[in-house]
Amino acid sequence: MLVGCNSVVIWGIIAAMNFMDPWERFLQYVKLDPSGCHLWTGPVNAWGYGKFTVGGRKGKQYVVHRYAYEHATGAPIPKGLVVAHQCNVKLCVNSEHLRAQTQRENILYSYQDPRRGRRSGGRVKKWQRPPPISIPWPLDPAVEARFWSKVGPVTAEGCRLWLGAAPVTTGGYGRFALTSKQSVPSHRLAAQLYACRVLLPHEVVQHQCRERRCLAEAHLLVGSQRENVADAIKLGTHHAVLQSRAKLNFEIAEEIRQKHYEGESQLDLARAHGVSQTTVWKILNKVLWVPKVWGVEGAVSLPRAAPAWPCTSGKTDWETPPEFFSKVDARFHFTVDVCATEANRKCAAFFSLADDAFTKEWTGICWMNPPYGKGIEQWLMKARHSADRGAVVVALIPANTSTRWWHRYVLEAGARVEFIPYKLTFVGAHRPAPFASALAIYRPAPAKL
Repeated sequence: MLVGCNSVVIWGIIAAMNFMDPWERFLQYVKLDPSGCHLWTGPVNAWGYGKFTVGGRKGKQYVVHRYAYEHATGAPIPKGLVVAHQCNVKLCVNSEHLRAQTQRENILYSYQDPRRGRRSGGRVKKWQRPPPISIPWPLDPAVEARFWSKVGPVTAEGCRLWLGAAPVTTGGYGRFALTSKQSVPSHRLAAQLYACRVLLPHEVVQHQCRERRCLAEAHLLVGSQRENVADAIKLGTHHAVLQSRAKLNFEIAEEIRQKHYEGESQLDLARAHGVSQTTVWKILNKVLWVPKVWGVEGAVSLPRAAPAWPCTSGKTDWETPPEFFSKVDARFHFTVDVCATEANRKCAAFFSLADDAFTKEWTGICWMNPPYGKGIEQWLMKARHSADRGAVVVALIPANTSTRWWHRYVLEAGARVEFIPYKLTFVGAHRPAPFASALAIYRPAPAKL
């Protein structure tokens, strides 16, 4: 009987909460933080963002920072925009820390800001993400006295060095234990004591003397991360400046990839450029020196992606091997090469790039070795149309049976396919092609009775 009474009381409380104003019920889960954030203490989804339901058990569920932004602006979020945290705290619902922006701007900002949970285009582990730095204020006098007892006297350079712990894992910056479970950077705590205010999470403390353990008031400057990066670039300590002094660059890395494709070994390339073979392997597999795309706010490294063809060199106009062509020509006796240049033509009559083969009429028995890459479907479509007008077209194409153009313009177009049982070594290449090849033979359709 007691259990039944408790159940009635619980359902009565839930019913009363459903009739409560949603915003008042929302504020019951919000706690003010000394850093200025309004932290959500209610349910959290799998991505670490708070969730809030309006309308009972079958009502609509909101992400809390989006709900808070819509309540503050009095209008729904425009389509195509997301709500970003300027304080980098996922559970913050303070409308002053929220901004509506495009997903592109959000991604660019997440790549550039070192306090966000991404590094070089990938999501880091949850335990690797630095928690938002929130130092209580005002500080307990006993804690403050213990802090200053670990600061050394003024040196000849005007620095006051931190004498406490400075772990290597923190980059050499000092750490001070506020409690047995919480430690904070010593230079941030010193700057907060000098400024007599709480430092916001987006504010950083710069060392004007370049000594990371220094806590002298004249050497600490509170600013933004953009100002910190600009100062590091000016002094030559930023990774972008150090990268410019490296042995390799993007052009040399691309040259290494090209030479390896042409047959040079990894060990020879490593010796020629004064680096290790491991470095060359990482360059070839696009782990190091990957090209960058420049956005409106800086450079963003592209995630590693597989090439269209394995070990592709970027060249599309490979010349047909003469030995292979002579065998095929003995069967068909070609009259025109519809896709060639003066240097690699296989017939006396040929169409070059300047002739614009798509505007010409293909007649007789045609040989075609089209450029491999985007646009190959246009050549195959022209071959099918020419065959419908009485021509015979034999095309040497990659046997990429998983592509849409293969099924649409080869199989469905009625071409006869002859797979080549070995990989061709094209003229100018030092090794066989990394893909198989095939002959697609387009003949005129038989006349209907």
